[in-house]
Amino acid sequence: MNRLQRRLTILRAKRNGCFDANQHYLERAVRARCARRIRTLLRLGRPVVLITPRWSRSDRFLDDIATDLQVGEPQVTARVLSLMWLQGKGTHDTWTWLVRAMSELCDVDLEGPVAQAVDRHGFRHVVAGLLRRVQGSGRRVLLMHGVQYLNLEARNDLIRVFEEHQAEFGADLRFNLLMASSVDGPTFEVERAERFFLPDFGSDEAIEALVEYLGPREQADLERAAGVSGGVPSILHALGLHAEEHGELAGTNEAVWRVIGPLGHEIRDASAILTSDDALASRLELLSSEGTVPRDDQVDPKLVRAGLVRDVLVGGHGRVALRAPFFADLADHG
Repeated sequence: MNRLQRRLTILRAKRNGCFDANQHYLERAVRARCARRIRTLLRLGRPVVLITPRWSRSDRFLDDIATDLQVGEPQVTARVLSLMWLQGKGTHDTWTWLVRAMSELCDVDLEGPVAQAVDRHGFRHVVAGLLRRVQGSGRRVLLMHGVQYLNLEARNDLIRVFEEHQAEFGADLRFNLLMASSVDGPTFEVERAERFFLPDFGSDEAIEALVEYLGPREQADLERAAGVSGGVPSILHALGLHAEEHGELAGTNEAVWRVIGPLGHEIRDASAILTSDDALASRLELLSSEGTVPRDDQVDPKLVRAGLVRDVLVGGHGRVALRAPFFADLADHG
């Protein structure tokens, strides 16, 4: 069952008051389970902070969240906003851009010139006014991704004015916020927000993702490709596009490196930067040979941030593993 068909099945089940016949799939699908939990929180008016590892295709994930919020019940108008255009922008330019973007996405006209946001007080005043005007309409949520590109001062101003808005309206809140960033840190906190780490696809989800490109294929071929990819969304996307065009579905390490093109260079570059450090290089070699090992808080966070390693839970204990099996080649070739 493809993603659209499954979504329609779920929505029909909600309307008919019965369980989805494909519920067993949803219970095994870690990424779909994360999406379901986030949708529930956003419908309840709870903000969300989402940490998105490299190559996780967070934009696609948030597009799906937005669609589901708008077609489900209760309906929530959701907009996705990419902040990648703000990379390297100063605080003033960022304030101005955010005011314009939030006005457009919230369908609220600005009162007075955007130039009011010339300083912190002006920015907060203008944004607070926009959010109050949204209170007169239906529920809305703004899904922002690429928050790592947001000027730190402007990001903190946005968070503070949103928190003040939450405190003012409480349970009557009509505007909500999801902030997705590939970079986590102790300063990245939003009052009342629940935090998530966006998972890669589970095995069944990875097969389904490939089928969306290829249609039905031999189950064994799909399982091999899904397995070697580790369920990393950008890798599955590259494999699916190549197979769609050339008819070849990569199922070995060598074949994956050959077909993923520029993405492979990104992965090798990330590895080369990290493994210039002897401790990180040794850790990558250990993971390549052992599979999963107990988490080491001194070195593993750097490998996780680089996108090469994922946290896993085995027997209730925190461990780490390579994010995709073919990453083991990085320990041999760098």
